[in-house]
Amino acid sequence: MMTKLEQKLIELGYKQYSYNGYNKKFNFGIFIYIAIINNGKIYSWVKESPLYMFDTQQQIDNLQQAFNRMNRDLEILKELENERSV
Repeated sequence: MMTKLEQKLIELGYKQYSYNGYNKKFNFGIFIYIAIINNGKIYSWVKESPLYMFDTQQQIDNLQQAFNRMNRDLEILKELENERSV
């Protein structure tokens, strides 16, 4: 059975890639990962493909935008967690 956090991740465009992990392709070569560990703790990171090379400022800007998007998504998930605890 899917938890509300997992449902929200899917609504935000994430796809399940492992038992407790979700990812979302942000841009060519850049992915956002969020994992929910059994105790409900959320881990997140932005990762670029090993083949992705940074040779322009725009590529670096894209990475920053992915990081910003990840933080916004985490805020949405935290709000959902806070609603559960009230």
